[in-house]
Amino acid sequence: MATYNKLSIGSSGEEVRKLQNALMSAGYDVGSSGADGKFGPSTSAAVKKYQKDMGLSVDGVAGKNTQGALYGNSGNTTGKSTVPSSTGTVRPTTRTTTSKTPTLTYDAAGDQAYQEALKALLEAQKNAPTYANSYEDQLKDLYDRIVNRDKFRYDINQDELYQQYAKQYAEKGRMAMMDTMGQAAALTGGYGSTYGQAVGQQQYDAYLQNLNDVVPELYQLALSRYQMEGDDLKTQYSLLADQYQQEYGQYRDKVGDWQTERSFLSGRYDSERNLDYGMWGDARDFAYTDYRNGIADEQWRRQYEESVRQFNEQMALSREQFAWQQAQAQAAAAAKSSGGGSSSGGSGGSKNTGSSSYKDTTAYSRALAYAKAGAQSRRTANLLNGFVQRGEITAAQAEQIMNELY
Repeated sequence: MATYNKLSIGSSGEEVRKLQNALMSAGYDVGSSGADGKFGPSTSAAVKKYQKDMGLSVDGVAGKNTQGALYGNSGNTTGKSTVPSSTGTVRPTTRTTTSKTPTLTYDAAGDQAYQEALKALLEAQKNAPTYANSYEDQLKDLYDRIVNRDKFRYDINQDELYQQYAKQYAEKGRMAMMDTMGQAAALTGGYGSTYGQAVGQQQYDAYLQNLNDVVPELYQLALSRYQMEGDDLKTQYSLLADQYQQEYGQYRDKVGDWQTERSFLSGRYDSERNLDYGMWGDARDFAYTDYRNGIADEQWRRQYEESVRQFNEQMALSREQFAWQQAQAQAAAAAKSSGGGSSSGGSGGSKNTGSSSYKDTTAYSRALAYAKAGAQSRRTANLLNGFVQRGEITAAQAEQIMNELY
């Protein structure tokens, strides 16, 4: 025989979780947290409601009786209902009600269509497209070169073209100076003179001045080269960016196709799950309805037995009172007869108390109607007993009414 630990407010663990699941399966609300394994006020309220429905002691504590009934260990409850006999006592009949709590648990593992839909969805999730930028390093390098490029500065000492010009002009100036000095020496008979040297130096300086005149032109050439180099870097960056956009666009197309497929598979999964869960829900509702019907039958049986018990008590008392009244009437009649008085015959004679002549059809019909109106409550026996005590119907007729009702 199963043993159960007493569970109450403050208890926690798997036993409480099992209790909460069983209560929810039976249709009782254990709170918004569901089966969290904590026995709180909501779980206690659900236990009380279950105990009340099952006719158990209502204390909100899940002891062995409550758990035994909830987990179905008590099996079928067979109660004895009663119907009145023709002698005014009750005879037992058997009425069986099932009080076993349904414990259906949803499990979609056995549904093939649901499992196939789930497998396809999980497979699609694993095959999500990924993207690796093939141009990331090149774009970063070009960007750094463009953004961090030195500002333009012109230095003739760093300009190779200027250095070439300087050499050419210096050489031409030296040659012009030598020619001038040679011509001056020829005029003086081969002797050099200060005049020749001065004129030669003037020629040399003239060539160097021409070199300075070229500097602005060289500056513009250097600036143009700087700007062209910058434009070339930007062109390279733009070309790589276009290639990156094309590559990323292909990835986006793949993502779109994947999302479309996943949405389709997700819809298929939801449809299969809802269908399977709906079928389980129908089965659960049917089982719970059957269970609740069993509880209603059990409650009806107990109410009926109580009504019959009260009826039997009242009928026994009525029979005793009626027997006493009959004895009193017979004694009075005997005394009257022995006294020589005679009142036989005539419409004013004594009332016959036999069951056949005692029956008042109107009173009987009224008693039957009242009894039918209260047939589902404990007042039935009290109503009939009142008719008997007032002498409107006999005890046998009250029994007959009970037979008609039950």
